[in-house]
Amino acid sequence: MAKEMVTKESFGKLTEAEAMFLEQGYVHFGEHLPEKGDKDKIIRAEIIERALYGQIEGFAFRLDRLDIQGIKIEGNLVVFSLDMPAMVTLSYCVLLDGLQTPNCKFNDLLLINSRVGDFAGTSINVTGTLMLYGTTFSGNVSFTLLRAGTFVDDKNSWPEKGLLCLRGAIYERFAGNSPTTARERLDWLSRMPEFHPQPYRQLAKVFREAGQDQDARDVLYEMEWLRARDQKFKTAATVAHLRQGGDDALPEQLERYHGKTRRVSVLRLLRAQAFKNVLNYAFDCVIGYGYKLERAGMWIVGMIALLSVLSSIGYHTGYMAPNSAPILVSNDWKDSTDAKDWMDTSAGRDWETFFAPIYAADVILPLIDFGQESAWAPTTRGPLGYILWAIRWPLKLMGWIIVSLTVATMTGVVQRRHDM
Repeated sequence: MAKEMVTKESFGKLTEAEAMFLEQGYVHFGEHLPEKGDKDKIIRAEIIERALYGQIEGFAFRLDRLDIQGIKIEGNLVVFSLDMPAMVTLSYCVLLDGLQTPNCKFNDLLLINSRVGDFAGTSINVTGTLMLYGTTFSGNVSFTLLRAGTFVDDKNSWPEKGLLCLRGAIYERFAGNSPTTARERLDWLSRMPEFHPQPYRQLAKVFREAGQDQDARDVLYEMEWLRARDQKFKTAATVAHLRQGGDDALPEQLERYHGKTRRVSVLRLLRAQAFKNVLNYAFDCVIGYGYKLERAGMWIVGMIALLSVLSSIGYHTGYMAPNSAPILVSNDWKDSTDAKDWMDTSAGRDWETFFAPIYAADVILPLIDFGQESAWAPTTRGPLGYILWAIRWPLKLMGWIIVSLTVATMTGVVQRRHDM
């Protein structure tokens, strides 16, 4: 942007909109978009730029507001590092050549029911409200390093997939009729060209401060799921790169992989990624990366139900026995056909009664002793007995893993691990 002063006459013949703007500092042509071919409702971007920078002689434009309505701005409107303490309103305007306001400061920035091409709002600071209500963007929309108080938009103001940048953007709240559910806002974030965790953390923070805890957890879960997927894609791309070009084609960012060596083993990468895939799959399936604890409960209930059914069948078919050596060599036990028959003897009536669901819970849940596992055990007289004997160990292990992950999640360990 040139810094020399110019006169109004240097712009040549002015349109009706330009003359009105230079005379009073604002333009109102009604709450409707300008009709195509209506040249009186056109303002050249250069005129607005020079007016904002105070570079037009005889134009005493006051920065109390910038209000333009119902006009077409011809050319790419570019304003750098401008401190605009007033409200800036562009309503029912057409800016198909683009709008760029990097490093600008606004009290309020309102783009209402307008049509914009590219919008570069990199590093803008809006202390009040940033409103995009009813405005559509046909090009890239960048809010990189945005700082805003209140964010107001609607789904029509969201660009196509791959055209939105929100990396480093910080805002405090949504207002008006803005979409405010996790499902809607995740669709918004999905329009970024590549994954980055910061926009998801920021969205979750806004939800949490608004009391929408479940929405915050849903956003953070999606973040972790996308992080795992992104990690797999990057590893696959690295492996493909190494296979095609070898070490000589190694990109600079991978030169320090595994210490100071420059030689990266494809097999080593694949093994490391396979291990990460297993961990990510376990975290996802068991506790939803720490944000869906109901999955842990479903796993526990499912395992208890499975072992309960199998042990109940085993008890009624003679594959469960008292977990006591003296009883197993006693005459009462030898004379009984199975455990159920033995329970009718005097010794059996004094023994812990077998109850399949409690037995299953006793096997699977760690650190809890219901007395069933110490009183009863499967025999190995037949196939079902072998199954009952063998299945206890993986179920015990899974019980320990699930409970441990659940406790770690409830105490914040898992979330802190993923938020690092």
